Amino acid sequence: MQVAQVFQLDAARARRDARRAGQIPGEVWAEVQAANALFEELRSQGQHVVFDDGRLNGSTVIALCDLEGRMLREVSAGEVVGSPAPIVPMRRPGDAA
Repeated sequence: MQVAQVFQLDAARARRDARRAGQIPGEVWAEVQAANALFEELRSQGQHVVFDDGRLNGSTVIALCDLEGRMLREVSAGEVVGSPAPIVPMRRPGDAA
């Protein structure tokens, strides 16, 4: 009679995660750092990007908003996912160029 082998999934996952730690490719870190730089630039201008998953109407909306949540303009998915034209913070009247 053969008995089924028992696997401790939590322990196996912990070992797997420990092996993967520190193995994030450099190009991934570069993208994370670029995203963080954009986040900081937008925040310094009093703006941030908001994603609406479209649960209400089925249409995903990406918008550049001020920190109070007011939409300044819609942003195309291409601007967000790395098209040649990055998201540019909107300048307010009177801001230094």
